[in-house]
Amino acid sequence: MLFDVVTIGTAVVDVIMHASGSKRMLVDTKAGTLCFPLGAKFDIAEKDFLLNSGGGATNTAVTFSRQGLLAGCVAEVGEDVLGALIVEELRRDRVHPLVSVNRKMPTGLSCILVHENGERTVLTMRGASVDLSLSEIPFADVETKWAYIAPGAMPKRRVEEIIRIFEAKGAKVALNPSKAQLAKGLQGMKKILGSVDVLFVNEEEAALVTRIAREKQDAIFKVLDKAVRGIVVMTSGPNGVRVSDGKTVWSAGVFQNKKIVDRLGAGDAFGAGFVAGLLTHEKKNKSAAFSDSAISYAIRLASANATAVVEGLGPKVGILTQKHFQTGARWQKFPIHKNHTQ
Repeated sequence: MLFDVVTIGTAVVDVIMHASGSKRMLVDTKAGTLCFPLGAKFDIAEKDFLLNSGGGATNTAVTFSRQGLLAGCVAEVGEDVLGALIVEELRRDRVHPLVSVNRKMPTGLSCILVHENGERTVLTMRGASVDLSLSEIPFADVETKWAYIAPGAMPKRRVEEIIRIFEAKGAKVALNPSKAQLAKGLQGMKKILGSVDVLFVNEEEAALVTRIAREKQDAIFKVLDKAVRGIVVMTSGPNGVRVSDGKTVWSAGVFQNKKIVDRLGAGDAFGAGFVAGLLTHEKKNKSAAFSDSAISYAIRLASANATAVVEGLGPKVGILTQKHFQTGARWQKFPIHKNHTQ
């Protein structure tokens, strides 16, 4: 089957509760802590509770599908009711579930407590989500234009092999690596970075892999531009994003939030929105995947998608459809600046 994009990574069930209605919580904003008394019981309103699928592979796949792209999701779940829920939700969002079932480990589960400022604390039982092996990925049955890899705790060597196989099949590769992988530094990540068409990092992760202070973004880009085959996308939270292809740096701020409910899934929404932008622009305009207009469109879609996601509870509720993005007046004007480095 020929897909526009296949996502590879984790699939879990998220149990999300917003703590805004809990009057006895203890908040220390300086320490960044949210505390509840031991033995206490709190009522949560229905609007402050959500149970749905999560994990990098499912979150990103839904963005691609809602943008009108044929998407498949490669992940592993347990042989249980939670695994069945993930598969059902993927199908409901018109994502093809290329899901492996683990008969020994349970489906991964995250319990997420969200503060009124949108920040959250996550308790995760990773379960089957980290047990996806190469033999369980249906490479022989899948042809795809893009592979979007959100590997989570997947071993680095397995990520290398996944990239090698998709690259050999002619697919472009986007990667949102974990901090554990980036902590191996440029030398440890050399093989991976040299095979990636789009690398997503935030400024903290970029500093981690390059060993350069996060404030020195120009220096970071010079190093990453040499290490990465394709383009580098570095997000900076409320300060927006910078994208470099080694010759040009695009920079943009963020869309103004109407409200911030939950920041969970913002990174997935941004990354998938960016690649979806490259894909849809290329299809519509028959232009090169990394043309100036394609990258500008991708930045706007990614930023809009991430903004919409943090305005709802959970990582999927706010994901934009193609129609909402293309017709919503709110998303049409977004200043993007360009600087030539060479």
